Amino acid sequence: MKTCPKCGKRLRLWHVSQFCPACGVNLRFFGYYETFRREAKAAELSQAAVHVRIKRLKAALVGSRLAVLRLIASLLPAASLLVPAGTFGLKTPLLEGNFALSGLGVFGFASGVRLKALLDLSSGALVGAPFAGLRNLLFLWAGIAVFALAVLLCTLLCFVSVKNMQKVICGVSLLGFVYGAFFIVYALTAGKALQTSPFALFRLGVGAAAPLAAFAAVFLVNLLLEKKGINPDYAEGMEERVRIRREVKAGRIRLDDLPQPVVETAETREIEERIAMGRASSETGKTPPEAERGREAT
Repeated sequence: MKTCPKCGKRLRLWHVSQFCPACGVNLRFFGYYETFRREAKAAELSQAAVHVRIKRLKAALVGSRLAVLRLIASLLPAASLLVPAGTFGLKTPLLEGNFALSGLGVFGFASGVRLKALLDLSSGALVGAPFAGLRNLLFLWAGIAVFALAVLLCTLLCFVSVKNMQKVICGVSLLGFVYGAFFIVYALTAGKALQTSPFALFRLGVGAAAPLAAFAAVFLVNLLLEKKGINPDYAEGMEERVRIRREVKAGRIRLDDLPQPVVETAETREIEERIAMGRASSETGKTPPEAERGREAT
């Protein structure tokens, strides 16, 4: 059961006409112009939001040489995990073998029953100390992988905030550098104890410094990008439309109270001039200048 949008009369099921039986208004087209203008304003604001997102994404990822360099540098921490940082292994009657402390080596070690066996042996009361030390070293090395993935993820999401994401990446890379240095210090102290153990093996290599260099490179690139700044090239009026869209979504501004177009630019003024010229020519019966030039060209 509906009512007439103009007079409020309740419409019955047998009122099948498109005209209101009380006031005679056309129910199908009542308020069509106002609805059209409202939807046009909403489309203008939505198109501006999409434009700003695309420009921000392009500027943050490939908008400059530093941005491209940052994107490449973000892959370095993850790539450094493929460089062997040392060797580790078990020397037990049932499980024996040496592995490279790298992404592939740790994956090969964890894919079998060796990781579960290491966790079980590390809880032993008599001979669990060397296995516990090796377990801690592997878990600490996995923490470097977490920071490497965090750097890559923050870089891919850098368009979320073109002003603050450089600071976030600098902070994450600095934490990764400090964590990698802590891993090396811990590995040097724990490795001495493991070298004398008859059950576990661990030797630290020069590749352990590769994550430090990678995190340092990410930090320096983002520091330079923070000083230079990222300035997306927005079209005229787009930022103002986005600001108005936020106000509309927050309920502080109504679409009906906004003009059409919402923001006047050189492009909208040119369109309005063409419309005005077309109306004037239709009233006087003369051909618009654009059409005259087109006919002369043909």
